[in-house]
Order: sequence, then structure tokens, then C-alpha cells
Amino acid sequence: MLAVAATLGAATLSAAKPKPPPAPPAKGSGDGAMTLDFKPRVTFLAYAARVLGVKPGDMDGGAIDPVSAAGAEGSIGGVWAYDVWNKAEPIATRHVRGWVTADSTLVTADQNLGLMLAAAGVWKTPLDADAVAERIARALVWSYGLSNNGLVEEIGNGMAPPVLKLAADGTGALRFYTSYRQSGPGGAGGGPVWYTRNDLAIAAGHQATLTKTPATEPFKTP
Repeated sequence: MLAVAATLGAATLSAAKPKPPPAPPAKGSGDGAMTLDFKPRVTFLAYAARVLGVKPGDMDGGAIDPVSAAGAEGSIGGVWAYDVWNKAEPIATRHVRGWVTADSTLVTADQNLGLMLAAAGVWKTPLDADAVAERIARALVWSYGLSNNGLVEEIGNGMAPPVLKLAADGTGALRFYTSYRQSGPGGAGGGPVWYTRNDLAIAAGHQATLTKTPATEPFKTP
């Protein structure tokens, strides 16, 4: 059975799956930026430890240099994705996902989301609204953490693919829908499908706030 308990800030996963391999060993101090003391990683591990209520030393995972951080799944430009876990557990059952920048600024679903929107190109001209909306939505779905938590990509039942609308002053809204199906016996999906409406309110000063609402009835796109 796959279950998730999370604040909007990061997903905390519970999943019966093999423990991920440990992070590669650090190289010597004289060979450049690759090190387990990579500050963005240290910052995110400390944050994840607070989420799980453990010590930072109990956490593992995440990129240990700028190149691997930029190439990690869920990364958008200079907003680097991190997927870390509690290494003290027999299997890696609890993960925390989110982002951090090169200067160690945390980005989660409830803080500093404007940095992700900027990296995704929300305020660039010309704006490819559909592509940018999908990129942001997929990154947030990744952060929710469940493999069977998917992005709604077709119009139906009052739902639609990601929609971004932006005014001339840079404010606006992004809406997308996600689905989740509880695992059945043996791990296969067998429960009801739950839908969630995800709304990003984009305010002045490149600020953004995410709210999530159960989609128990049809909703119109913004």
C-alpha cells in the first residue's frame, strides 16, 4: 500500500520499495565542487530532517555537486530538485522532495515558489503559456511524491490540462488537476480515484501561493 502524508511544503512518502543506493562517496578536498558538504544539499537535508522529525545525520540522498543537481529529475534551471530519505530506516519508506537554489534558498510548495516560476519562464517574453504551465505542474506533481499521483492531461469531468493566465503586470493564475488512486491488494491500484484541484495564485513581486482543493465536483478553469 502506498500512502502519503505531507504538508504543502514537501511530500513524505511511505512505500514498500528497496532502499535507494547511498550517495556516492565524497572526493578529496582538492578536486573541486563534488563533496558531501555541498551547501545546497546540506540545507535541504536539514530541512527534510525537520519534516520527518529526525536528525540531519539520519538523512541521505540528493545531488552532491552543481552538475548532478541541475540534471536531477524535477529540476528547473537553477532551482534544483532533491529527493532524500531517512537512511536509518530498514527500507527507504519516507522521502522528502523539494528544491533548493545554488545560494541554498529552499523552494517548496509553500515557500519561495516564485523562484521556480521564474526559472520555468513565467515572466519571459514571448511566453509559451501551455508549455510553461505543464512544466511547473509536472514539477509539483513530482514533489507530491507518489508514482500513482498523476497529472490530468485531458479535458473531461470539468477538469482540464494545466492552464496559465498572466496579466500584463505579471500577476495571474495557474490551475491544474492531479489524480491519485489508492493501491489495492498486492500493490496494484484498486481503490477509488481521487482528484485534486491545484491553484497557484501569482502575485506582484514574483510571489506565488499554492492551494489544493478536493475536486469533488466539476470546476471551470480560471
